[in-house]
Amino acid sequence: VETQVAADAPGAPEVRELRQSAGEAMEELRRAVSMMREDFDLVPALEDYTAQFAGRHRIDAQFECRGPERTLEPE
Repeated sequence: VETQVAADAPGAPEVRELRQSAGEAMEELRRAVSMMREDFDLVPALEDYTAQFAGRHRIDAQFECRGPERTLEPE
């Protein structure tokens, strides 16, 4: 959901900074997944990425893969 925040509203600079950070994080994730698809088997690569992310941010994060294994089409 895209909403507009008035430039002079309380917290507006923080909201802009958060939006920018979220956008950058999404782009980083897209690049990482793309690289993983090219270089590694995707599931082990995502497990590794999740472990690195959890360690870097000191949070409990786990990757869980469900369902039948499928191949990805090249893009």
